[in-house]
Amino acid sequence: MKSKLKILISCYACSPKRGSEPGMGWSFVNGLSKSHEVHVIVEKEKWEKDILEQMVNTPNKNLKFYFIQKERNRFLRKIWPPSYYWYYKIWQKDAYSLAKKLDKNENFDIVHQLNMVGYREPGYLWKIKKPFVWGPIGGTENVPWKLFSLFDFNGKIFHGIRNVLNSFQKIFLRRPWLAANKKTLL
Repeated sequence: MKSKLKILISCYACSPKRGSEPGMGWSFVNGLSKSHEVHVIVEKEKWEKDILEQMVNTPNKNLKFYFIQKERNRFLRKIWPPSYYWYYKIWQKDAYSLAKKLDKNENFDIVHQLNMVGYREPGYLWKIKKPFVWGPIGGTENVPWKLFSLFDFNGKIFHGIRNVLNSFQKIFLRRPWLAANKKTLL
C-alpha cells in the first residue's frame, strides 16, 4: 500500500469552529491530511464559511473541499422532523454524483462515508469501485424498555415509537445492509 493515500470523504457536517458532529468531521479530515491527500465533500450552507475562513488562516495543501448545497424545507422540518432524511438523501445522491466525477480525475485509493453517523443513511460512495470505509456509525441502539418507567407520557410515546421503528429499520432498510456488506480488500 502507498504511504501517502488519496482519500475521498463524504463529510456532510464539518466545521473547525463547532463541536459535536461538525467538530468530529473537521478533526477527522484535518488529522488525516497530516499524512494523506484528503478530498472532502461538505454541505455548503451551514459549513462553507467556517471552512473557508479556516483555510485562509491556516492553509493546508493536503486538504481540498467541495461544497454541495442541500435543499431544505424548514416549515416541513418543524412539523415533521424526520423529513430531514428526504433532503439528506438527495444531498447524498448529489455527493455521489460529484464523487464519481472526482474519482475519474483523482483516482482515489479509498472512499469514506464519515458523517452524519446515523446508520439509516449510508450515502452512496460504497457504490464506487474502491475500498470503502463507513463510520463511525450510530443510532442503532434502543432505549431499554425497563427504563420507560422513568419517562413521562410523551417520553414513553416518543421512545416507544422510536424503538419499534429503529428495530424495524435495522432489519429492512436495504442500503445500510448493502453499504456494510460491500466486499473490498485494502
